[in-house]
Amino acid sequence: MAKLGVAAVRLHYLGTGHSDDGEITFGGMVDDVERVRDWACQQADVEQVVYFGSRFGALVAAAAGRAARSPLACWNAPATGAAYFSEIFRILRVGRLAGAGMVDEMPAPKDLLRSGQPLDVLGYTLGPALYLSASTLAFADELGPRTRMVKLATATECCGSTIAESARARASSGRTLSVIPIPPMWWAQSNVWPPGVEMISWWSAAVTARAAMHTLADDPRVRSMVLMAPPLGDEGRGDIGDSCDVGALFLKHAETLRVRKIPTLFIYGAEDSYYHDFQRARHTRLEVLFSDDSALAIEVFPGELHGLSWVGSQERFVRTTLDWISQLTADQGS
Repeated sequence: MAKLGVAAVRLHYLGTGHSDDGEITFGGMVDDVERVRDWACQQADVEQVVYFGSRFGALVAAAAGRAARSPLACWNAPATGAAYFSEIFRILRVGRLAGAGMVDEMPAPKDLLRSGQPLDVLGYTLGPALYLSASTLAFADELGPRTRMVKLATATECCGSTIAESARARASSGRTLSVIPIPPMWWAQSNVWPPGVEMISWWSAAVTARAAMHTLADDPRVRSMVLMAPPLGDEGRGDIGDSCDVGALFLKHAETLRVRKIPTLFIYGAEDSYYHDFQRARHTRLEVLFSDDSALAIEVFPGELHGLSWVGSQERFVRTTLDWISQLTADQGS
């Protein structure tokens, strides 16, 4: 966008990631956006602001630009905060199923949050303050009652029709609202794999990479995998520290990939804590798995990769992944 002459800024909210700025709330996220907006307008000497939000960020962007009736573009906005958190709870159960082979009899996630307890979702913390401040929100309400240009890109076969109908119902006569339908991603549809594809390359990141490896290592349809910074531990965020105590499930499924000779690329950043764990265990518990004749390989980028916070890291990750898959395809075709 900068190359097109459009000033653009993205942000991480206070209280997320490695930030120690207190517990995050929906109102705090909106405040963060407004502060960044004011700073960006001063830096670029502009007055007109267009907001873009993806998934939960669409709710934040809608609220942040509501007072000024700023144009808004959204990607797969949830119809309500409750609907978004329901997806998070499903991810939690899938993660527990993938990691332990069963869903334990844990209290309902919403009950834990309502009682003031944080929820660990595949290594990421969902705090009660965020849940309580956003669970009653509706996207249509956050758009505001006044004239506003809104563009929605949404998977209409899933929940997009609900979002669009709700937004239209609350739209004033002067609001310009358009919906761009996008097909649901094939991997999100109950075990539907794309027809005609013979080699499936699956990539995933961090704790979700761990869940993907545990779930798919035995799957006969998977022919290769790219895993971004998977943790070696089986619980929580998966840090193992100085103990070098690699999780039993990690070892089991990595060994399955090796025995099946499934080409698997592990990508880490040199400053990722997960890579430091990997280095400590590389020549002990992991030595056989990553021997010279193994199908398991590792690529290390400079700096920190986990979270893909920098555009340069994003570009390098995509380029490395595509080059690796292209080389696999060429080798298997020769």
